[in-house]
Amino acid sequence: MKPLFEEKDRFMSNVLTHAWNYYARIYDGFQPVVIRLLGAFGELTYEEFEEHFVELAGVKPGQSVLDVACGTGASHETLSRAVEPKGSVVAVDISDEMLRRARQKAKRLKLANIRYRRAEADKLSQYFKESSFDVVLCCNGLPVFLNPERSLTEMARLVRSGGRLAVSTLNREKCDSHPMLRWKVRYPPGRFFYAHEYREMVAEKGFDSIQFHEEGLMLIIIADKKRKTDRNGEPAPERTARKRKRASRTRTV
Repeated sequence: MKPLFEEKDRFMSNVLTHAWNYYARIYDGFQPVVIRLLGAFGELTYEEFEEHFVELAGVKPGQSVLDVACGTGASHETLSRAVEPKGSVVAVDISDEMLRRARQKAKRLKLANIRYRRAEADKLSQYFKESSFDVVLCCNGLPVFLNPERSLTEMARLVRSGGRLAVSTLNREKCDSHPMLRWKVRYPPGRFFYAHEYREMVAEKGFDSIQFHEEGLMLIIIADKKRKTDRNGEPAPERTARKRKRASRTRTV
């Protein structure tokens, strides 16, 4: 018999999936309107914020990028161009309908370097190996995740040594006084955090050079994963699963 909390998580995950599948039908037309009414992105439009976020993330040609909670792919044209010519993007979302619409956009825009798959943010390690990506992005996903802190841990685990984590979420300092959002960020407890709490959380996961950028009601967090070093203090190369397996086989001969 599975623990009660696992059954509860599964039930809530199914509820969220159905909700996002339904919302996906009106997302592209309705979401920018909601954002504008709340003043969530300050002076930036929905598209401008997505582009600004990718720019702050510092995505470079040739990098491998994971986009978590990708929605209908609002930033994917920008991401695709940023990693060209040899880079790649993997985009994940809990909603099949969001992914379907994102694929349609990618096909229309001829974005050949983006792959899509369904995945839950708090279970990313079930889908990807540790240290798989140069950059892991999550634009505005944390506020709607079932387990924001666990999701952040999962995202951090997938960033390579020397890689980057870029996350945008609601700015608790700003939302505490917002008439429409102050209750959302307070209840239930443990879902929304202040900047200094995010700094501690990210640092504990092995990141430094942590930067914060404010835009409207949003807080953008940019952090670099500490590079692994060898005994001489020199940068140690990443060891892929294939290399680790080969090294293990060599030792047993």
